[in-house]
Amino acid sequence: MSYSNSTSTEQKSDNHTENHDTNSLDESGFGPEAGQLDGELNQLLEQAEDWIRDNHTVAMLGGFGLGVFIGVLLRR
Repeated sequence: MSYSNSTSTEQKSDNHTENHDTNSLDESGFGPEAGQLDGELNQLLEQAEDWIRDNHTVAMLGGFGLGVFIGVLLRR
């Protein structure tokens, strides 16, 4: 099974984490702190994706269990 990464294209993208100017406000208007939080969030998401790839069966069972639990809550 192969995994695709939509951000690994040959084209130059307008991703705000690639060309980040620390003296200017980013898209959210909160300055460099929000850019740092975006970087930390991206790192956290990458770590979660790696864990899911390493523990595929546990992740699928957990997702199924969560879906059943939410389904039971919404049925009432």
